[in-house]
Amino acid sequence: MNAWIDILLNATVKFLLDMKLPGRQLASALRNLADRIENGEPIVPLHSPQVDHLVDVAGTINDWRDDSAFTDRTGSPRPLRLDMLKALIQQRVPQHDVDATVDWLCSNGAIERRNDGSYVLPSSGIVLVNHTDASYAYRISTIGAKYLATVRHNACMLDRNQRDVERGAQVNHFPKQLLPEYRAKVKNEVQKMNLIIDNYLEDNNAPNANPGETTRVTLHSFSHVGSY
Repeated sequence: MNAWIDILLNATVKFLLDMKLPGRQLASALRNLADRIENGEPIVPLHSPQVDHLVDVAGTINDWRDDSAFTDRTGSPRPLRLDMLKALIQQRVPQHDVDATVDWLCSNGAIERRNDGSYVLPSSGIVLVNHTDASYAYRISTIGAKYLATVRHNACMLDRNQRDVERGAQVNHFPKQLLPEYRAKVKNEVQKMNLIIDNYLEDNNAPNANPGETTRVTLHSFSHVGSY
């Protein structure tokens, strides 16, 4: 069997089984995909508007951190009244989706409502998606596909200057008692780096330019603990 098929397909199926998905349903889905491939039918990745919405929400959090209209004298995100919060969200989200976005942010812990009715941004400023949300599955597939595409691109690109970032740091015998310290350090350092890159991307984003002259760029940061 082709090495790409043997390695990637087996790893993908193992990952799905490790998520405790029903084996029979998985086997049935694989048979359906196999039939479509044999019949020459295209396999089109599923896409959800929820994923695009998550990007807009993450941008809203970034605006709250960086826009002087929403920060205090120290540059920290300040509490916002509901009308100010809606004005912030409306910079990226259509007006008819603003109320739903406020509810989404609250239910996912991205923002908190105080007793006085104002809203605050938790110190992490990280947008998390509830594990039962379908967008969680879309997010996993999107990030996984992007990482594999980066590895493939770099493997085929002879010009080192045209390769994308693919860096890692790993040891095989890290003391488990230091994991809380490790996670805290990584989150702190990566968040600072991501903020720098995020601001750079926002400053150079050109949504009104000719579509043929722009492309999507993404930076994902993650850490992993275990022997997977």
